[in-house]
Amino acid sequence: MGTSRLRLFWMLSLAFVSLPLATSCAPAAAQRAGDFAVIGPGGGGAMFHPTISPIDPQTVLVGCDMSGSYITHDGGLHWRMFNLLGAARDFAFDPLDRKVMYALTVGLWRSVDEGATWELVLPSPKQIVGVDDSSDDADINLRSPAPPGSQGPPGVAAIAVDPRDGRLWAATEGVPELLWSSADHGTHWREEKMLPAKVERLLVAADGVWLAGPKGFWRLSDKKIFAPSVSPTDYWSSVALDGPDKAAAGPVTLMGVHDDVLYVVNASKDGPTQWHKAELPGTDAKVALAAGGHDGKTIFAAFSDLKDAGQTWDGIARSQDGGQTWTLVWKDSGPGADNVQDAWITPFLGSMWGGVPHGIAVAPGKHGTVYSTDDGRAMKSTDGGDHWEAVYSHSGPDGGAVTNGLDVLNNYVVSFDPFNPRRIFVGYTDIGLFRSEDGGESWWASRQGVPFALANTAYDVVFDPAVRNKMWVAYSDQHDLPSPRVWRNRPVTHFRGAVYLSVNGGRSWTNTFAGVPPGAVTSLVLDPKSPVGQRTLYASVLGRGVAKSVDDGKSWKLMNQGIADEYPRTYRIVLAPDGSLFVTVPRKTSANLSGPDTDGQMYHSVDGAQSWHRVELPHGVNDPYEVLVDPRDATRLYLAAWPRPVGNKGSNGGIFLSTDSGAHWRLIFDRNQHIFSVTCNPENPDELYATGYESSAWISSDKGEHWRRMEGYNFLWGHRVTADPVRPGWVYINTFGGGVWHGRTDGKAGVEDIATPVLQPVGTGK
Repeated sequence: MGTSRLRLFWMLSLAFVSLPLATSCAPAAAQRAGDFAVIGPGGGGAMFHPTISPIDPQTVLVGCDMSGSYITHDGGLHWRMFNLLGAARDFAFDPLDRKVMYALTVGLWRSVDEGATWELVLPSPKQIVGVDDSSDDADINLRSPAPPGSQGPPGVAAIAVDPRDGRLWAATEGVPELLWSSADHGTHWREEKMLPAKVERLLVAADGVWLAGPKGFWRLSDKKIFAPSVSPTDYWSSVALDGPDKAAAGPVTLMGVHDDVLYVVNASKDGPTQWHKAELPGTDAKVALAAGGHDGKTIFAAFSDLKDAGQTWDGIARSQDGGQTWTLVWKDSGPGADNVQDAWITPFLGSMWGGVPHGIAVAPGKHGTVYSTDDGRAMKSTDGGDHWEAVYSHSGPDGGAVTNGLDVLNNYVVSFDPFNPRRIFVGYTDIGLFRSEDGGESWWASRQGVPFALANTAYDVVFDPAVRNKMWVAYSDQHDLPSPRVWRNRPVTHFRGAVYLSVNGGRSWTNTFAGVPPGAVTSLVLDPKSPVGQRTLYASVLGRGVAKSVDDGKSWKLMNQGIADEYPRTYRIVLAPDGSLFVTVPRKTSANLSGPDTDGQMYHSVDGAQSWHRVELPHGVNDPYEVLVDPRDATRLYLAAWPRPVGNKGSNGGIFLSTDSGAHWRLIFDRNQHIFSVTCNPENPDELYATGYESSAWISSDKGEHWRRMEGYNFLWGHRVTADPVRPGWVYINTFGGGVWHGRTDGKAGVEDIATPVLQPVGTGK
């Protein structure tokens, strides 16, 4: 999910109450190859740019900050995630053809089949000479020469479609800012005008094209640009434009937020002249954004810190007279609003978790249909904001949370109770550990007893194989490990975390991490040969090293002899079948530096962590993420390595094999460079899985000698693949911000989100 929010919130009951149950209806899109689908509680991360089709208000697009985009065709009951190589910055629908829509991510995309597939229109696929993703986060950059004017605009910042003829408009960013238009859905372009400043929003109205950005508002009419003659400021933190549904003659409303104050003007023939402040009820309101109802009169505004009747409120206000008077239609002081029926987030995290909305959308022609998205939720009203309900999640038959497909959650581990494999645990960022008792159909919070300050991310789970309901979980207050960006501004010694014990199947927890300095606990292993009741456990504590317990986790001791660095960034520890241990230490920096002060390392211990010796990494590798030891052969190692951030794709990443405990290595996979982990099927260790940050998950049936892509999975950032212990041939895939994916490994090549061949994931259809 998005970046962690260590905030105060109302801690309510851990039970989910009053969760609305979604009714049965058709899914949002055709089934993926491999039957891959997202499971989990739903929501959980920041969502942006809700956009409603002007033809069918049941069809809605939403973007998130974790690279996924989402579409529903049934008003939010079901959502389909799709991957366009980056976070969405804008959406637009063709108002004349329901099949045509546009999305702006790393480029401008067009769908002509109601969002089932997408093709790149800018830059032109014919001009793409490479897809760069060498950075630590594998961020995508489409490499192409600067196109001539006839080929279209580079660097699109905002888009809009003329409701009269379907003409597509695009404003570019950079120097100079330009306005372009296309009469054939983005295939060919014409430069219209140079613009005076950056543009963030476009609106096509009867009197021309309106543009808005941090510097103000302009209108393009007869190739003349108007600047507002009266403006309260020299920049806007949020801008919005509104006008009639079909660009018929009528009022155009301009809305801008500056210093938490909303200013509104009804644009006249000669441009905006008379701005007025939106005076919401109460005092001290901070307005974050506004959105119009496509009639020039209806306006919704998201606010916080409004003082009224002795309380402080957050929520959404509505005006039906162009901003002159306002009604608070969503009014929340912490416990939740009476007219808001949330799913699991309010009962578990408190109503303030979602925060002030990031986006509000009003259905054209149907002003009663309104969507709001925030830091964790997508909410919908069908009566103009008088009542709201969650559309990111619903309640299952047992009351647990079930995703609607709009899942924005970062997760690291999927674990199964050895006594009941239908009891599944997932370790998430921001919301901690969740549990399913029904094989993943519905989910319950599972962190009672873990204080909020330490419960940001559950990184790992281990079970006692001989004691029913006994398990341990690794927690940290620091998310996104082991990326170096998280310790740029926060020393690793400032991270906090602990190991917690449960003896009732994860329903409650007790801190057992005593005897060592606090740190981020990122992985756990249990020695199954140690005595029951006096289990030996090992924990990797990033910033502290390796901790060991020989008394069931009651007390711990650091065991770092031989590990370099005073504060070692140990990340992943594994236990080999011969009882020896391996631990990886990722590199300190994302820059292309090399040396003992920056390089990552891997260590091996043959004496129960009493001492460690360094394992020589493959030549050129300096960022080992995870190591897999063959469960039948302690000398056979598979290393998942992150690349150096150089060149177009990065270098020295992939998967490496050693058959002599790390003395020698051989590269066995480099079709993706950013490999986060390599795992195996416990029932058949010859079957290996791998995934990382390049929209793919991979499978090998011959111990890594040959690999094929798992068709149907294509989320941009993957963490780990885990075999389904109940359904042979199925796997779970943890992702960085896209929930948990579940599907078959033998899916046949089929329809992918991206229809442009040059941009499809490596190995697609092969």
